[in-house]
Amino acid sequence: MLALGTVLAHAKGLTPTYLRCEYKESPVTDAPRPRLSWELTANENNQIQTAYQVLVATSVEKLTENAADLWDSGKVAGRATAQVEYSGKTLGSRSICYWKVRSWDKNGVAGAWSKSSLWEMGLLAKSEWKGEWVGLDLDHLGKGKVYHLPPAPYLRKEVTVRNGLKKARLYVTALGLYEFSINGKKTGDAFLTPGWTDYDKRVYYQTYDVTAHLKVGSNALASQLSYGWYAGYLGYSLLVQNPVVRAFLR
Repeated sequence: MLALGTVLAHAKGLTPTYLRCEYKESPVTDAPRPRLSWELTANENNQIQTAYQVLVATSVEKLTENAADLWDSGKVAGRATAQVEYSGKTLGSRSICYWKVRSWDKNGVAGAWSKSSLWEMGLLAKSEWKGEWVGLDLDHLGKGKVYHLPPAPYLRKEVTVRNGLKKARLYVTALGLYEFSINGKKTGDAFLTPGWTDYDKRVYYQTYDVTAHLKVGSNALASQLSYGWYAGYLGYSLLVQNPVVRAFLR
C-alpha cells in the first residue's frame, strides 16, 4: 500500500514540455549564458510549480544528477518557467549542450524529468570567421540604365573530403540574399536567408549540419546571390520616382 501511494503521488506531479533555449527549440545560439524555458502539464487542475531543477551535460548519457558535467542547478524554489539563465561552466564555440528539467508541484511532489533537448553554440568570436567576402558583379549584364535586374551571380567551388568525416557544419551568410547547395541539393528549408537586419551593426548567419550532404572525394559547394534588402531596389522609391531607388545600404 505504501508503494502504491508513492506511485500515485508521483503521477500527479508536474511534467515539463516544449523545452526552448533562447525562445527556440534546439537552436544554435551566440548567447554565452542562454536562457531556458519550458511549459508544464499536470493531471489535475490548479497546479503550480514551487521549484525546479535543470541539468545540462555534454551528452544525453550524462544527463543525471551524478554525471551532469556542465550544470546542475539543484532544487531552486520558485515559479519561473521562462528565461531561466544558464549558470554552469563557460561554453565554447560549437559546443552541443543537452538539457532536461523537472518541477515540484504545490504539494512538494517532484514530477518526472522532461524529455531531453539540446542547443548548440555558434561562433562566439569574430576571429573564428576565417572566410572572406566573395561575390560577382553582373550589373553590366542588366537590361537598362534606369531599372534593370541583372542575373543572380552563381558561385561554385569543389572541395575534397577524406575518409573519417565525423561532423560537418556550414556557417554561411551574405550581404543581400543567398541560397546554398551541396552537390546540387539545397541546404536547409529556409528562403530569403539570412534575413533583413541593420547592416551597419550586424549580419545574421545560419548554421547547418551538412554531414550527410558530403561524401568521400570531390564535393561541389555552390551559392546563388541576390541584392536583397542590402543593395536591391526599394519599390516605394520607384513608385514616387525618388532619385535613388536601390543600393541604399551598399
